[in-house]
Amino acid sequence: MTCPLTSCGFEAPDPIGEASVSACGSLDSERYVTMDELSRHPKGCQFTGFEELMSALLGAVSSKVDDHYGRSVAPCLGARCYRAVGGCVPIAPLLRLDTVETRACGCDPCNDAWTTLDLCDVVVDSRSGYLPWHRIERCGGATFSGLSARVTGVWGDAWPLHPGIKAAVIQVTTKLWQSMKANGEIIANPADGTTRIQVPDFTLAELSLLPRSLVRYRAEAA
Repeated sequence: MTCPLTSCGFEAPDPIGEASVSACGSLDSERYVTMDELSRHPKGCQFTGFEELMSALLGAVSSKVDDHYGRSVAPCLGARCYRAVGGCVPIAPLLRLDTVETRACGCDPCNDAWTTLDLCDVVVDSRSGYLPWHRIERCGGATFSGLSARVTGVWGDAWPLHPGIKAAVIQVTTKLWQSMKANGEIIANPADGTTRIQVPDFTLAELSLLPRSLVRYRAEAA
C-alpha cells in the first residue's frame, strides 16, 4: 500500500501525480494556463514567433487573478515549517505530501538537524476526510509533541484547477494579444528595454467565469 494514509487507514489519494506545478513563491507565467493550453483552446490564440511576449502577457493576466483572490490559488510545490500543536501538526491546505522532517525546537533559532520520517509512519487528515489535507499525525502512538516539522509537497485548495479560472485567463490574454497595439496596452521603456503590461479590469462576463469559492477535489476512499 502506498503511504501516507488518511486518519481512517485508507490510502491517501494523490490527484497531482507527476503533473508539473510551479515552485511556491514563483511568478511562473504558466501557473494557471500553459502556453500549449493557450494555443490549443478554442478561444485562445496563435503566437508563433512571439513566445516571449506571450509569456509576459500570460504572467500579467495570472497576476490579475492573484489580485482578484488576494493570493495565488494555483497549486505550488515547496517546503513549509510548522510547530506541533497537541501532538499533531496543523498545516496549510496540502494536496500531495512528499516529505516530512522533524527536529526538536524548544526555542528559536533551531540548531538541530532535520530528521526525515518514513512516510509510512505518517497519517494525513482533514476536516472533511477528503483533500486538501489540514493536519499531519504519526502512527503507532507516536506524536509530534515538542517538535517542529518541515513539510514538503504540493500546497493548494483544489485540483484540478477550476476550469473557469483557466477560461478567464485564456480569454483575457487573447483579448490583450489582439488589441495591444491598437489600445497601447503594451508600453515599452526605451531607456532600459523593460515592458509594462497594463491589464484592464475583468468584465462582468469574465468575472462570471471565476468561482466565488474553489471547488475542492473529492475522492472516494480506496
